[in-house]
Amino acid sequence: MSDININVRVFPIDEPKGATKAYASVSVDDLIAIRGIRVVEGEKGLFVAMPQSKDREDNYHDIAFPITGDLRRGITALVIDEYDRVAALAPEDRGYSAQKANMDEVKRAADVILDVKEKEEELHVSSSGAMTSLGALLPLPFCPSSAACDAFPLDYYVE
Repeated sequence: MSDININVRVFPIDEPKGATKAYASVSVDDLIAIRGIRVVEGEKGLFVAMPQSKDREDNYHDIAFPITGDLRRGITALVIDEYDRVAALAPEDRGYSAQKANMDEVKRAADVILDVKEKEEELHVSSSGAMTSLGALLPLPFCPSSAACDAFPLDYYVE
């Protein structure tokens, strides 16, 4: 596993209401990213749950997962170590201020889109024309930076 570069980001839940204590994202060799990983408190301590989907029989299946046991153990150790490190920090010291700044950029972009929509309604301009002219200024879907894209769940992005 030493030949594999794994980058881990962990986002603790400040006041967890259930067993899930944090969410994590992992990128492997800057080739693939896995989001929706959960750090869960179980009967035997913390464990890492990969993103899952539920089938018709209410059984859960991992969507993305390490193929080898060594890689699974390595990712688990990295995620839990990072969780321990970040969870020990005060929420204001976790580095989310940059993420908040990026979220402010996304909100400003959404305001620009809404302004264009209002103006096109006033002028009775077709939606496609306004969005095309806006597209030169702001590609959609909008994500202000790759760091912001990594940090926020997809439902935060303007579509």
